[in-house]
Amino acid sequence: MALSENVPLGRTLTVRWIPWTIGLLLVGTFLLKLRLPLILGLGLASALFLVWTVRLSLMDRIGVTVLVTYLYCLMSGLILGGIEAGALISRIFYETDGRIFLSYLPLLLFSVIRIERNDVQITLRVLIGIAVAILALLFLWRLTDLSFLSGGRAGNFFGFLTSHTGAGMFFGMIAIFLTVYGLCARRYAWFILGLSIILAVAGAASRQTLLAAFIVLSAYLVRYARPRILVLSVVCVVLLGWTMYFTFPHMYQRSKTIFSPQLYQDMVNTYRVADWSPGSEKELEGHEVNILSRMLHWSYAIDRFSDSPVLGMGFARFNDHRPRMYGVRGLGYFAVSAGDNVYSKANAHNSYLNILSEIGVVGMGLVLAIWIALFRRFKTAAAQFPEGSEMRAYFLACRAIILFVLIGSLTGHALVSSAHCIPVLTILGVGLSYYRQFCGDLPDHSADLPMVTKGELIGARP
Repeated sequence: MALSENVPLGRTLTVRWIPWTIGLLLVGTFLLKLRLPLILGLGLASALFLVWTVRLSLMDRIGVTVLVTYLYCLMSGLILGGIEAGALISRIFYETDGRIFLSYLPLLLFSVIRIERNDVQITLRVLIGIAVAILALLFLWRLTDLSFLSGGRAGNFFGFLTSHTGAGMFFGMIAIFLTVYGLCARRYAWFILGLSIILAVAGAASRQTLLAAFIVLSAYLVRYARPRILVLSVVCVVLLGWTMYFTFPHMYQRSKTIFSPQLYQDMVNTYRVADWSPGSEKELEGHEVNILSRMLHWSYAIDRFSDSPVLGMGFARFNDHRPRMYGVRGLGYFAVSAGDNVYSKANAHNSYLNILSEIGVVGMGLVLAIWIALFRRFKTAAAQFPEGSEMRAYFLACRAIILFVLIGSLTGHALVSSAHCIPVLTILGVGLSYYRQFCGDLPDHSADLPMVTKGELIGARP
């Protein structure tokens, strides 16, 4: 489509570039090791956001909350020294402590732009394509045991992602979205495909992801499945469990240990004597060092939060070695300098504790406000469409992956990690933008778009 006086710039950019942006953000995360596709997707998202902002497009309240969160993190980091001079133009910063600025960029974009019905269809097709690719790579990995698909960790399936937790959360998000979408839209091929992706979650050997996925899927199956579908689901779960037992013995052995009473006693003992801080080394005894090390990180995060509950110790300060603290404990106790400012992906392995320790109740409130607002918005959106309609299914699936992220954040950093947030907030952003257009909450350029009736929306088949 060529530019002309009759075709506004914003509409032309939407038609031409929004599908590419959606595809690059989703596929780019799936191909995270390659980096370039995701960089292009984030670059396009930034450019489109700037164009629509310059055109003074009305921003959704959720987008405003994202901007306030950005500003709060920047002020905390710059004032207290967690963000050093030059860090804001450093690639390392945005890959580590500054990930939140990239992770929430898709949501910021979709809070100002207007998408078309075709963009929802493209999002669904991309997710189906990724799901098929995941299963193909999983099959290839089991046949050949290619090391580049396991991240160098024997028995783990990473695909093109960079960690077993990141891979597990990404696969789990795809599994939950497609399963819930297929269930609620009565597209049972999609439903079975989504359940099949649980095998990839098992291959990633991420117990936290498997548990979070089980909780969310169980809740949605009980709530929305017809009796015969519920029976089919139980059969599928039994078959998946049987397949995991023989196909992923490493995951089976790891999962068995979490039911050991001794493990929980070791966790309590480790937490009681924890005196860890970033940069220090501590030998841990037991078979589950991975879990026990979390007790050390949680203890440190809780101590920092207890010292400064309202504002936290300072953005990007959790990883810093030998921080010099100043203030009044229990009121405001801040890391004003450090022996070594460290930018790394290391975290408390609990988003809530990590965020509370760095930016306190104020920062945690802002982040949770974003996710709660999205969850409530999609409840309202789903109520506008009848049972079995595909847009209702899309909005219900969005609510499911929000729950998945919130539960997964109890043992990981899913509220900030780019591998988790970018694809999830892209999917949620598409739903948010579509619903804003449907309900008439549009910028003052709404005349640029053809009128779409409620009946047409309900009858659409993305």
